[in-house]
Amino acid sequence: MNILKTNKIGVMLAKSGFTGGNKMINEIKKTPHKDLTSAFTVNTNLLRHNPKSKIIRVSKSVIDACKLIDIESIRENIDASNFNFISLFVLLDNDKSGIIKVERYGGDFSFVMINNLNDYVAKLEYTFNTYSFISKGFYIEKDEIPEEGGDIVNYEKSVFVVQLLTYLIFGDITEKYLPAKAKTQIGSTRIFNNSNLNITFCDSLWKQRIRVDGFKVSGHFRLQACGEGWMKRKLIWIEEYEKHGYNRMATVEMQ
Repeated sequence: MNILKTNKIGVMLAKSGFTGGNKMINEIKKTPHKDLTSAFTVNTNLLRHNPKSKIIRVSKSVIDACKLIDIESIRENIDASNFNFISLFVLLDNDKSGIIKVERYGGDFSFVMINNLNDYVAKLEYTFNTYSFISKGFYIEKDEIPEEGGDIVNYEKSVFVVQLLTYLIFGDITEKYLPAKAKTQIGSTRIFNNSNLNITFCDSLWKQRIRVDGFKVSGHFRLQACGEGWMKRKLIWIEEYEKHGYNRMATVEMQ
């Protein structure tokens, strides 16, 4: 996998910020929702380059797995102390999928998700929202999405962002730090970070077999299989316990 080949425009935005940001803000202000203007005047930092942002490139398997988390489980179980991201720039699996930029503001975090970067001029799609750990919800909830401007405040995309961030914290993933111009291999995947940025590559262990020795497991959240055919995931809290050695089948095999 060649990061510049799959995420060329995403890398450009991670490096320089969002050109045309003021135009995007003006388009948002034209929407009929009465509270949008004040919300995004406060959070215009989302469109600026933050040199302290951690840059992550996620695999398609991470994207697929995170969608299995129940959003209501996240509302019930996650609070500000669990959520350790301050500033984050996420490159999705390619420029068509796009990017996500996250900025933390006390008990809230705001984000912008931009899709179709590979058609940057004609069909750019973007979603703004804020999630509050205090109210356990979005600034703009599903029933508040205006009939016009739905592409801007798309509830399902907002849910996806929170699912993805939750999976990056609590999911079964492997992280590989890739300095600029570095090459590495994860499983059968060869990765070349041919950009000038330091990027952390995140992949899911959902389909990998793992063998470990016995150890103490501290309290943690787990994505519990649930629902019809055990095809969904619910985030649950597991108390600290002693685990014996085991040879764990891949999660997909266990289903």
